[in-house]
Amino acid sequence: MACMSTPERRRGKTSDEEILTVLRAADWPLGSTDVGDAVGVSQQAAYNRLSRLAEEGRVERRQTGGSVLWRPA
Repeated sequence: MACMSTPERRRGKTSDEEILTVLRAADWPLGSTDVGDAVGVSQQAAYNRLSRLAEEGRVERRQTGGSVLWRPA
C-alpha cells in the first residue's frame, strides 16, 4: 500500500480522512499496522485513531483471534 504524502503527514500527523481513505481503498479489512504504514504513523497511533473512529461509528472493529481488523462503517 502506498504511503500518502500530504502536508499533515509530513508534520507527523494524519487526518481522519486519510485513514478512512486507506480503509475504503482496501479490498479487505486492515490491521492497525497496515493502516499506520499506509499513512506514516506508528501502529499504536493508528490503533488509537481507529478506536476513536470506531467510537464515533465511522469504522467497524472486528476481533479475529489475536488480531483486530478495521473497515469503514
